[in-house]
Amino acid sequence: MEFEKILREVGLENRLDILHLLVDGAATVSEVKADLKEKGVSKPHITVSRYLENLRRAGLLSEKEGKFHLTAMGRLLLSYFDEVEEKLEAISTFWNHLQHPIDYLPEEFVKRMDVLQHARVLSDQYAIVAETFKGLERAEKSVSILVGNTISQEYTTANFKRILEGIKERVITDASVVEPDTEVYRDTVKKLKLNNEEIRKLKGNHSLRAYSNLTLRIMVVDDTMAGISLPEAGRQDLIVPSFQSENKDFIAWVRDIFEWYWARADPVTW
Repeated sequence: MEFEKILREVGLENRLDILHLLVDGAATVSEVKADLKEKGVSKPHITVSRYLENLRRAGLLSEKEGKFHLTAMGRLLLSYFDEVEEKLEAISTFWNHLQHPIDYLPEEFVKRMDVLQHARVLSDQYAIVAETFKGLERAEKSVSILVGNTISQEYTTANFKRILEGIKERVITDASVVEPDTEVYRDTVKKLKLNNEEIRKLKGNHSLRAYSNLTLRIMVVDDTMAGISLPEAGRQDLIVPSFQSENKDFIAWVRDIFEWYWARADPVTW
């Protein structure tokens, strides 16, 4: 049977309940009817029998000696539904922060969004900026940054000082602000009065790439902390909502998103 028909069948009233009831073993129509009644679902024998027969025709159940069993396909499909339910439950705390489209996030990463359960949410832009500076200060080896608008000179100044101390940084900026960003870089070099050796070290430890139409923001600090902002598409003026965590699975998720964009961004020389 076509997968669409299978989904339509299990989406009908009480079908998933029946599949769950059969996880622990086979049951007759009467036993399924009784189990449903215990769950508060009262249905005639003929109706339950029809439900079971339809699930059998869909390939999710088999019948032997009057008892219905979950097939391998039935168990597999049920596990998929349970996995989706678990993932949705994991991010339910943040649902009110995720009502807008985030179609700029590749599908492979949407499937892993349950890692948000390990994060704290920041809905104040000033708090996010403060946390960004804290993240830069705590870095010991490397920082990865993805931004959608012009980088401030305040951040660039603090950043360049850390890079001269040995921190390696990779930055992805929106293609539309490459020129203003590189101008900020040059102004900061003048402001800090860097000599040629310091400039070479700075450029050796700092890599810049450009990507068109960036919306999200990312910061990954070593293997210790990561943050990601998922605002409305096209709203470069927003950096909320933002999620931050020291959880290793969350950090890996954010880093993988950064690497996806990094691989597709164009190198910039300044």
